[in-house]
Amino acid sequence: MEATTLQQAGYQVHVICPTSERHPERREVLDGVRIRRYPLGVEGRSSIGTLVEYLWALLCMTWHVFAVSSKFPIKVVHVCNPPDLLFLATWPARVIRRAKTIFDQHDLCPELWEAKGHSLDGFYARALLKAEAATYRWADVVISTNESYKHIATTRGRKNADNVFVVRSAPRKTFAVTEIGQTRSSDEAHRIAYVGTMGAQEGIDILLDAIKLLVTDYKRTNLQCDIIGGGPERDALMALSVSLGLAEFVTFHGRVSDGDMRSIIMNSDIGVNPDRPSTMNSLSSMNKIVEYMALGIPMVQFDCVEGKRTALEASTYVTDPTAAGLAIEMDALLADAAGREYMRTYGLQRFNDALCWEAQYPNLINAYSQLAPL
Repeated sequence: MEATTLQQAGYQVHVICPTSERHPERREVLDGVRIRRYPLGVEGRSSIGTLVEYLWALLCMTWHVFAVSSKFPIKVVHVCNPPDLLFLATWPARVIRRAKTIFDQHDLCPELWEAKGHSLDGFYARALLKAEAATYRWADVVISTNESYKHIATTRGRKNADNVFVVRSAPRKTFAVTEIGQTRSSDEAHRIAYVGTMGAQEGIDILLDAIKLLVTDYKRTNLQCDIIGGGPERDALMALSVSLGLAEFVTFHGRVSDGDMRSIIMNSDIGVNPDRPSTMNSLSSMNKIVEYMALGIPMVQFDCVEGKRTALEASTYVTDPTAAGLAIEMDALLADAAGREYMRTYGLQRFNDALCWEAQYPNLINAYSQLAPL
């Protein structure tokens, strides 16, 4: 949406990214945006493998930046992390065209490392902090996904607040429902949905343990939980679900189309965001929260700073960061039809007023106008 919004605003946009099974084409033009793809290469599973993967990607990106800069009067190179190394690929445009750089920070990489169970005192953590600091120094403008990230940029990153713009990640209004459907009664409510990545820090194992408690301790034997998405922990989580005896209660859909995802979520009674409480998850804005609100679904999540700032009254918040705490709140919300009705209406209204892409892109245009006015 950033690329197409900038294209529609009058900029000529080029995107450099890896190929994939769904998008094997090396060159493509979509909605006026020119896309250049490079072979993905090896996917690192170890420190050496990750180093090889990153070096290959950086070399490919640098070559494409050079190729584009040689043909077109590039004014801005926009890098989206992770990793915090992509500024290294921007030098051809800076040398050839004197281009400026925008750092679009979607993850706090040091905190992400910590959320995966590592210490912030070790070699890799220090390397991540140095890479982040170098990216901040290299960037002329920073785009932050929320106010917490902006605070990091202006403190740890030492950026001038006038050069930091908050642009939330959010779908367009057309993604949202136009009206709220019928809310199931307390006796009928039984469907729970999760959409997102399946990694260690997402807490889906906590969700599965909570589903087990709902089935066994709370006697919700008609419960159905739909889990949408992929990620490195998907196979392990599917195995955990089977070992917990949840095969008939939990469905792993994998990656699905936007249409199928909307249909599954809209048929749910509540959405859940089980991200483990951590510095990373507390300071980050999760796309799933906004998507639940856009589709008129109330949610349950752990009590994290940006999760609460985003959802406000569209969610209930679990202060006990355990499966038992999550199960209590999910059971209570399933039993509260009136509360779900209010949260659905409130969430959709907040999405349309403050969180949708149409409310975000003016700041994106302002960031570009500071470096390359049309």
